[in-house]
Amino acid sequence: MIYKKQLLNWLLICFFGFFGIFITFNFQNPLLHLISYWVIIFVAILISKFDLLHPYFWFSIFFGLYSSSYLIILLMGYETTTGYTSENMFFSIIALLTTLLVIGPKKNKITVEKFTCNNEIHSNNLIKKVIIYLSIPLIICVFLISRLDFSSKTELVNNRYIPFLLAAYLVRFITLFISLYIISYNKKQKNNKLIFIAGLSVLLFTLFTAERDGFFRYLIIVIFSLFAIKKIKFKHFPIILLCGIFSILSITYLKYYFVSGNVRDGFLNNNIIYNFFNSDFAAAGENLQVLINNPWTKSLFGIKILFYDLIEPFNIGSNIFNVSIWFNNYFYFGKYSRAFTLVGEGYVIGGIIGVII
Repeated sequence: MIYKKQLLNWLLICFFGFFGIFITFNFQNPLLHLISYWVIIFVAILISKFDLLHPYFWFSIFFGLYSSSYLIILLMGYETTTGYTSENMFFSIIALLTTLLVIGPKKNKITVEKFTCNNEIHSNNLIKKVIIYLSIPLIICVFLISRLDFSSKTELVNNRYIPFLLAAYLVRFITLFISLYIISYNKKQKNNKLIFIAGLSVLLFTLFTAERDGFFRYLIIVIFSLFAIKKIKFKHFPIILLCGIFSILSITYLKYYFVSGNVRDGFLNNNIIYNFFNSDFAAAGENLQVLINNPWTKSLFGIKILFYDLIEPFNIGSNIFNVSIWFNNYFYFGKYSRAFTLVGEGYVIGGIIGVII
């Protein structure tokens, strides 16, 4: 059964999505491309009624940052050798529109009671122990990694170094169980100590491997979990946003400090707005543009790389094709590894069809 309101919301998303496509096709002004793209995101946020837990809110904003930050810094006057074409924003709009339509505007009602059990005290004690038992081997793995001589994260990935692979999964499981712990915990009791200890172990992993997404994911999910149990309210978000920007800039500046002793000196020569967009977000848009500038990469690998993505998490010993590693080795060989692009993976699968898939 499709309610009239949901149908109207779908139609709104379609209208503004196709309007954005029309703009990118018929106008060469990059600013218009950017505005039309963020109008879609703003409409999605309005439909979610500013519900942080709805993908129309959180996914749209993060996807928008990764897709458009490269264009934003270009509009700010910063030049690159990669350039920009309208196809960049066109493919991003197609990807966003597809995602919004598949997810749908319906809101799921989540209550804290669903995450509790009959014996709540024993349940929480068990989760506490699991988090502690996961944090200890994580710290050991980080110590072993810190003893290695490597210059980039790519070396750890390519060499399939077991402590690094194990640590990456430990970080994700710690993040999972800390969210269960927060949501199922008695709201009247303080639970900050365990969150801090677990977060510190995840931060150490990020600092000694340059794997920033581990700590960022942990922070985001902790914030979302606290929002779910109403310990954080929407009015707190200006402060959280400022802290988040500071964290992103700090970790990006120190990305390789604990690995090679180097910091990103370029940060000191640019303003804070540029540094924020260029910290972790702009690479996705620029990488997509690199692929577009080399049209032979369109549909290069086909849908088979999705199969590789599915079996990659279960692979420990031998190397399996990784499109991100391929991209770095081909276009940025010998340089620091760059995060790839979700839209770009669709592009090398099958152009616009691959992006939709």
